[in-house]
Amino acid sequence: MKKLSKNIKRALILTALSCASVYIMPNIFYDMMPVCTASKVSASDALPLTFAQENISQEMMEAFKIADYQQNAEAGDIAAQRRLAYTYYSGNGIKQDNEKAFHWWQKAAEQGDAVSQFNLALCYDNGIGTKQNRQKAVHWFTAAAEQGLPEAQTNLAYHYEHGIGTEQNGQKAFTWYQKAAGQGLAEAQFSLGECYRNGIGIKQDDTQAAYWYTQAAEQGHAEAQFKLALCYQNGKGVEKDDSQAVHWVTKAATQGHAVAQAKLAAYYGDGIGVEKDDSKLFYWLTKAAEQGHPRAQCGLALCYKNGIGTEKNDTQAVYWYTKSAEQGIADAQTELAFCYIVGDGTQQDNVQAIYWLKKAAEQNFAPAQYNLACCYSEGIGIEKDDTQAVYWLTKAAEQGYVDAQHQLATFCQSGTFVEKDDTKAVYWFTKAAEQGHDKAQTELAFCYYSGIGIPQDDKQAVHWFTKAAEQGNVDAQTELAVCYYYGKGITQDYNKAIYWVKKAADQNFAPAQYNLARCYCEGRGVEKDMTQAVYWFTKAAEQGLAEAQYDLALCYAEGTGTEKSIETSAYWLKKAAKQGYPPAQEAIAIMTKQ
Repeated sequence: MKKLSKNIKRALILTALSCASVYIMPNIFYDMMPVCTASKVSASDALPLTFAQENISQEMMEAFKIADYQQNAEAGDIAAQRRLAYTYYSGNGIKQDNEKAFHWWQKAAEQGDAVSQFNLALCYDNGIGTKQNRQKAVHWFTAAAEQGLPEAQTNLAYHYEHGIGTEQNGQKAFTWYQKAAGQGLAEAQFSLGECYRNGIGIKQDDTQAAYWYTQAAEQGHAEAQFKLALCYQNGKGVEKDDSQAVHWVTKAATQGHAVAQAKLAAYYGDGIGVEKDDSKLFYWLTKAAEQGHPRAQCGLALCYKNGIGTEKNDTQAVYWYTKSAEQGIADAQTELAFCYIVGDGTQQDNVQAIYWLKKAAEQNFAPAQYNLACCYSEGIGIEKDDTQAVYWLTKAAEQGYVDAQHQLATFCQSGTFVEKDDTKAVYWFTKAAEQGHDKAQTELAFCYYSGIGIPQDDKQAVHWFTKAAEQGNVDAQTELAVCYYYGKGITQDYNKAIYWVKKAADQNFAPAQYNLARCYCEGRGVEKDMTQAVYWFTKAAEQGLAEAQYDLALCYAEGTGTEKSIETSAYWLKKAAKQGYPPAQEAIAIMTKQ
């Protein structure tokens, strides 16, 4: 649907009057405003009301008294009939009366006056002074359009485009838009650009679309300026040029075009065509948000939440999240739910959190579905319900939400909330792993390594361990080191084994620290170095790894790699034995007997 401009300033100079030529300026009066998308118009949508009015000076008012208008109008004077009609419509010097306005416009229209035919059509189109009749509106728009009135041509085209009061006909719509555009009417030029962009009544042509957007944009048509900016941004019909995109979107934003304001904010936020500037991001988001732009409201909330371009303010964040959430923006509904869960910017309220999570989840917003599943799983703000937890987790997983896929896989593998099913576990691990989820990659590698839910395959295990290891996953790094150490699924390579086990050990992962210590003990991939072995045994032992505690006890007992200390040896031996490590327990038993 086209958003018809509120700024039609084109004057109609009518010379075919019974008196001297009169300057006519359209009066902009909107009954209702269509939205901007050309594909979603229903027959009930009304056009903006654009009555042509008389620009009557005080001197003219003195010269042409209303009584004179009445007398001359009744005598059949077209100019008087038209002036009297507008006087009744505007209530200028007389009691406002739409029915009388309609009556006199009809009289003048029937005598062939184009402006009156146009205004009469608007009356029929919007039910002003008469019963609404879209068919008659089309009749009178046609009469005025055929006399060359560009506003009438544009309105007639609009009716043909959307099948309002007549059968839908894209070719006729295009023809009439073209006639009006050729006369320089910005609204028609914009609409003609839309026809070319969407292939309405003419073959789709981005170059022609950009041309006509430019014609309208240069006349100050805000929607055309915005669409032209998108053309430059995406290189559609013109060479891609971010600076031109910024130029035109700024033009539209400055006129109060909310969508353009939001887009301009995004340019400043991302540094597209301009230097990145959070303060301007915040400024334009505020402008758009205050006009009710729902996504701008969500973005503005995010600025307040994180202190982007403004001071951090959780209360304001909640205010704008709420505004956006109430307009159905799922992102905002989800963020608002988090605010209620943790009590940021508002009183903690799990019930409200669930309310908004459900709103977003029911819109098929995967992050909300995943978090709603977590709430059902833990009984947060709602009664614990394993069935609902699995239901929403599955919904999110099926949309490709990677955390949901991984969690569902672990449920299938462990039999938590669902029947244990290793094949399904592998399916969901694979889905998440292919999206780069390092934990899923590691779990999938273990499945291949052990042949759980899938035929055993060491090479595939190494493949997925490598993927996860490269992302810094310590389990994967440790297991990949083992694969290189023993040559499982890959050529044996002690150097690479050491490389990966060090990666994990440096992240303070106890099993890797223990394995690295063993390498130093045996001189595999590194020179034998018992001092280093003791160092890494100690690191692992201090984290509670029983094997490391036992081996460290032996080092202290024998004075290997460290100063001999029976007391320290006994300390670590007892630590390991307390954890149920059999060799340590056996050693304690022998010591006790002795």
